[in-house]
Amino acid sequence: MFSLLTTFPHESAVIFIVSIWFIFEIVARIVKSTMKERNYSQYANETSPDAGEFYLAHYRKSQIIDIFRIIGFLSAMSAVIIYAVPGAFSFLAIATGAMILTFKDAILSFVSFFYIIAHFKVGDTIGVSGARGEIIYIRFLNVGLVGRDANTEHTGTLHVIPNSRFVLDIVQKEELSSTSYRLQQIEIPYDPDNFHVSFEVFLQSLEAFLSKNLKVRTIKQVGNYRSFAGTAYKLDFAYTNRGKMMVTVQFVGKAWHLSDTTKKIVIFVESMRGKIEKDDVIGDE
Repeated sequence: MFSLLTTFPHESAVIFIVSIWFIFEIVARIVKSTMKERNYSQYANETSPDAGEFYLAHYRKSQIIDIFRIIGFLSAMSAVIIYAVPGAFSFLAIATGAMILTFKDAILSFVSFFYIIAHFKVGDTIGVSGARGEIIYIRFLNVGLVGRDANTEHTGTLHVIPNSRFVLDIVQKEELSSTSYRLQQIEIPYDPDNFHVSFEVFLQSLEAFLSKNLKVRTIKQVGNYRSFAGTAYKLDFAYTNRGKMMVTVQFVGKAWHLSDTTKKIVIFVESMRGKIEKDDVIGDE
C-alpha cells in the first residue's frame, strides 16, 4: 500500500487513505451491528440461567473487531503523515509534543488501552477507582463495568472508567462468577435464655452439625481462600456490646451453592431454639 501511495500526488494519497479507512470503518460497524442483532434474537426468549451470559461472548467478539479498527486507524494516520505531508517527521515531532501537553489525560487513556487488553478481558470482574463490576467492553479511552456485589448479583449500574485509571490506581481482580469459590460468614448470637442449654452444649451441637455436613476442602476447592485448604469451616468468637457471645461460622463454597448451605445452617440453629424442626442435611455441591 505504501509503495502505491508514492505514485500519487499528496492530495490524492490523502483521499485514497481516508477512503480506504472509511470503507473499513463502515464494514466493521455493519459487522458489529449484525452480530449484535443475531445474538439478541437468538437469546431474547431464553429462560436458561446460562442465557444471561451470552453478552460476554458478544462483547469478546466485538472487542476483537475494535482492536482491528484501532490498528486500521493508526495505520491510516501513519500513512497520511509519512507519505502525504512534506517534512512529516518534523511535523510529527512538533504535533506530538503539542498533543501530549493538551490532551495528556486522553493520550494516557489511549496508551493504557494496550496495557488493558494485554492483562484483562471481557468477563473479568475487577475493582478500580471505587467501582466493582464485570468488564463488558474495553474501548480506546474507557472501560465499561456492569456493577456486581459480593454475592455475584448485578447492581444495575454501569461504570465507565477512564483507561488511565488502570495504570494510576490499584486494580483488584476478583472471582465473582457463579462457579467461583466464595467465603461465607454467618453470625450466631448465643443467649442461654433462647437456647436453654449451656454454651458448651450449644457449641458441641453446632460443631457436630458442621463437621457432618460441611466437607473438608482441598487446595483446588477453595479458590483464592488458601487458608481454608484442609478445613471444613472456621469458628470465631467475640462478645457484643451487651456482653453476649457472638459465634461466627466461616466456610468456603461455590457462589451458587452458598445460599442453600447458609439456609440449612440457619434452620439447624433455629431448631435448637425449639422454633422449627431440625433439618441437618446439606446436599453435596
